[in-house]
Amino acid sequence: MMNRMIDKINEDQERFWFKSLLCKENGISAEIDDKIQDEDYIVLKIDKYYASLKMAETPPSPDCLIIVKCKKNNLYDLYLVELKNIKSPAGFKVNNIKAKFKTAVKDFMCERFKDILLNKSYSINKFKIYFVTDACRIKKYHPDITEEDYLKRIETTKLKRVQNLKPLKFRNKSAAIDSRLPNPMIKYC
Repeated sequence: MMNRMIDKINEDQERFWFKSLLCKENGISAEIDDKIQDEDYIVLKIDKYYASLKMAETPPSPDCLIIVKCKKNNLYDLYLVELKNIKSPAGFKVNNIKAKFKTAVKDFMCERFKDILLNKSYSINKFKIYFVTDACRIKKYHPDITEEDYLKRIETTKLKRVQNLKPLKFRNKSAAIDSRLPNPMIKYC
């Protein structure tokens, strides 16, 4: 019986040719919890999709949309992920990061693939937005830093401005951009 969002995506090979099992770029990634079986998640490479359209001006877009089928409650967790392997905050513009996620929600999720992503048959548990970078080189010099200490260290940086941007909404879920150190774990649900 084909009633899972992930099955629908896998079934449509021609339209979803940009799927993957990894959200990885330039040596950093969003790691998938080992408890999540391959058939219970999918990674859509949004940037690859937009690049393939060969538009006069390719809109900014994040690297991945990760969809996880939750075993506990039969719902879905959705993660939009932008990966930036840069050495300083000068390597990104706040407005560009904002535009990437806005394109993903408003165009990719709510227009181009709305037949699946807005389908009420698939209920959303969580909607998260991750900007994954070590632009301040914190992890390099403090590999065992806690999330709490990391948030204190970025308090006066450009990364904090990204986190303070207005949250985006998708299907009655609101998500602020969450700055994460490289290789955050996408958890089992």
